[in-house]
Amino acid sequence: MDFKKDPIIQVYSYEWLRDTGHNREGTQVIVADFYVAFETHSGRRFRHNHGFIGRVEHDDLDFFPWPVHGDKAAAERLASRIERHLALGGTVNLDLWCEQDPAYGSSAYEDLDRTGFFRQREIAEDRQAMWR
Repeated sequence: MDFKKDPIIQVYSYEWLRDTGHNREGTQVIVADFYVAFETHSGRRFRHNHGFIGRVEHDDLDFFPWPVHGDKAAAERLASRIERHLALGGTVNLDLWCEQDPAYGSSAYEDLDRTGFFRQREIAEDRQAMWR
């Protein structure tokens, strides 16, 4: 990918909430995972392969699990380090990144939408919902 033609415009950390199930009382247990991503001028988005993943801890009786969220501060530090690296003329190794859906409304999103990608995804999600 040529970052001179499609430069990185933003590096950021974000939170992803994940359902880990329910405790014995039926209460949903949610943990927060944190990731670092960047977006290019065209709207393409990439997430770093290393996430700061939350987990669930249990008491001795395995009765009251509680969420231990991922390390938000560590994700923010990684995003800052990457921003500094880019500001000094560095680049990113795409082997360490995974492409995500493009930013809504961006040219990259419109290009992908023209292929029918999002419509096909909606159809597949509707089919899955029918079998739940």
